[in-house]
Amino acid sequence: MAANTEKIEQKDKVIICFESLLNLIRKFLLKKDDIKNVEDLNNRILIAKLRPHIDSFQLSKIKGLHMLYRHISNGFTPVKKDSERFIKQVEELSEIFDPSKPEKIKRILEIIQTVTDNIIRYSYEEWAKEYSKAIVEIAKRVQRVSEYMANIGDLDGIFNYYSNLIKDFRESKIGKLLEDHDKNEFSSEFEKIQEIYYME
Repeated sequence: MAANTEKIEQKDKVIICFESLLNLIRKFLLKKDDIKNVEDLNNRILIAKLRPHIDSFQLSKIKGLHMLYRHISNGFTPVKKDSERFIKQVEELSEIFDPSKPEKIKRILEIIQTVTDNIIRYSYEEWAKEYSKAIVEIAKRVQRVSEYMANIGDLDGIFNYYSNLIKDFRESKIGKLLEDHDKNEFSSEFEKIQEIYYME
């Protein structure tokens, strides 16, 4: 009973925080000359869209809405604090629904960190020197994106990003180069990430 009450309270917090975020962004957009239509920022419509996601706890969709409005309000300082508070409350809500999630994120991030560190190290080997800069850039981008998603508690985002990376990387010149030298750890370590992600 107490757990259910906590969930309801957290949902209400997210709604209130999101309403506050939207109000700030709406005021900001109304001041911009190039914004002629703000109907999409009608609070009641957006909250109506948000509620089903919170009720069924579709975390990626909640964060998707949040990131959209954070993006269009880029540069409007008061939004940042509200935005960060919203993310924090979504994280807390996610931990209530899935207590194992923070540990999953931590373990997956450790694997990704090891993989990318190794990939960067391979970039200095003789066979990789021609593409060294590109290899390092890819590895650092993967680190950056994964760390960002880990910081906002987006387990699904990390997994989906890495899954898509594997598909795209397999056909790329850099991917084939690493594969030819048996150094494509992006692919070889993916099974470990899958095991953690799907772990009950």
